[in-house]
Amino acid sequence: MGYVVGRPVSGSDFYGRKELLKRIYEGPEWATWIIGGRRMGKTSVLHQIRHRAGSDPRKVALFCNWHPANGVSSLKDILMTSVQDPENYVTDKLNISEAAIEGLPFFDALQHLVWQARQQKLQVLLLIDEPEDVLLTLAASDPFSMKRLHSSMLQSKALHTVIASGPRLRALYDLAWKTSPFWEGFEQLYIGPLEWDEAVSLIRQTQSNKPKMVPDKVASSILERTGQIPWLIQSVCQATEPYNEESEVPDTIWSTREYDDRFTTDYKALLEEERRVLRSVGRYREPLNVNDIVSDCDILEGQVLQALERLQKLGYVKQSHPGFYGISNLFLNEYLVLELWKTIEHLAPDTLSQTMGPGTAIQSSSRQRLSQHRDELQSRWDELTAHIVAVQRDRGSETDGERRHTLQGRLEKLKAERDQVEAKLNTLEQQLE
Repeated sequence: MGYVVGRPVSGSDFYGRKELLKRIYEGPEWATWIIGGRRMGKTSVLHQIRHRAGSDPRKVALFCNWHPANGVSSLKDILMTSVQDPENYVTDKLNISEAAIEGLPFFDALQHLVWQARQQKLQVLLLIDEPEDVLLTLAASDPFSMKRLHSSMLQSKALHTVIASGPRLRALYDLAWKTSPFWEGFEQLYIGPLEWDEAVSLIRQTQSNKPKMVPDKVASSILERTGQIPWLIQSVCQATEPYNEESEVPDTIWSTREYDDRFTTDYKALLEEERRVLRSVGRYREPLNVNDIVSDCDILEGQVLQALERLQKLGYVKQSHPGFYGISNLFLNEYLVLELWKTIEHLAPDTLSQTMGPGTAIQSSSRQRLSQHRDELQSRWDELTAHIVAVQRDRGSETDGERRHTLQGRLEKLKAERDQVEAKLNTLEQQLE
């Protein structure tokens, strides 16, 4: 089928995640929580489990998208939709009719399905996708149902519940239950970048009937800049596929800002200390050591190390060598550099002016930091100018009308971004005078 962006995949279109799938499908756990950012492949993992279970006489899969749910009653509707889906083979494998559970409430219907699985010596895989909204709503308004939901998910070895969500659901640890927290009994598995060989297979589409002949140099360039994140890999490959036989990917492809909204959503889902650590690492283009991050964030070293570990698992940060950390991919790094002035108020020149008052000398440490950011912005301005020149050259030599239109749109975005950087540079120069 080729590169797939924006929708889940399974079967031959699914690449990698061998260890994760093995752990979920064959492991001893009764319940699993898959944690990952947007488009990291959580839904595709669930679809791949369902795909595998379809031909496994020992398993029956129930894929349930809980995103539209607004309460327990709607969970029953979603469950019935999954039972009725012919791809799940539920009624055949469990030797059960839809009528047997149709009139039952959600918890009773689920219990009946699990009981029938025990009778048939099967295991039900309850695959739950996008449950954030309904679980957080129930946690706030219906704690009794939350406790019952927790016990239902862990009721028997004949049921393996797999929940896939973003980091937002870590808030369920804060539930004020007298008993165990909601996530007690769940194995937590983070889903992050692909392994190098898995990512190369994705680029070259080795499972397709028409593999891509992508040179090693091009593949390495894509993986180094995307951090081996699958949705970024496929987005870049779609945009650069005409260049796959060239010696390198055009520099202009790395300057796109079209992914910023996705980064913003992921960024907001992080804990405050994680955001601070990510901003600290992201404002520099060279890896930082832990001591510098601790000093920059004004957070205890233990908290910084824990945040770095979680950010690594999510695929946002990588360890270049022991004790040194950088942003995992070029696109996120560029996003963080440009968002720096929106998210770090205590370093913004206009905020410094307001809080320190006119004529007040800037402290040497603050001046040093502002000077560093001025140099970074100047470097970014130079990069954008080089990109603009390259795009203008490509547009001038391009004969395809649709391609020229795309390049024109990219050119306008680059110029707008350079204008923003230039405005920030002027403000900094005034502040540092």
